[in-house]
Amino acid sequence: MSTSIIWIILVATLAPIAIGVLILFLLLNQRNKNKTIESEKKVTIKIETSTSELALLFGGKQNVESINNSSSRVTIVVKDESKLDSKKIEEQFKDVLFTNNKVIFVVGEKAEEFSSQLKNKIFN
Repeated sequence: MSTSIIWIILVATLAPIAIGVLILFLLLNQRNKNKTIESEKKVTIKIETSTSELALLFGGKQNVESINNSSSRVTIVVKDESKLDSKKIEEQFKDVLFTNNKVIFVVGEKAEEFSSQLKNKIFN
């Protein structure tokens, strides 16, 4: 048998396997994209509902001095920390810190969106 015939047989055998692996990879990749999109939708809905509830837990908009975000955190500065309903805030968010007159939420990639939603709910 000549080497060219061996190469043709080898390519003819491996090509369908390679195409199958490629199709499988593309299907799994699309599935992961769909999961990511679904997860982002859930996070957005959570942000919208939680910001509405949170806006009420800071002791009113007159008690909120400022709302700032930096990368993965949102910091709310309040005038009087005794007006905060910290227990209810902690019930809604696992990653929240209370320091002096600041409430710091660790929210990840959606920090800017979370901050914007809070500002709209509290200051408007």
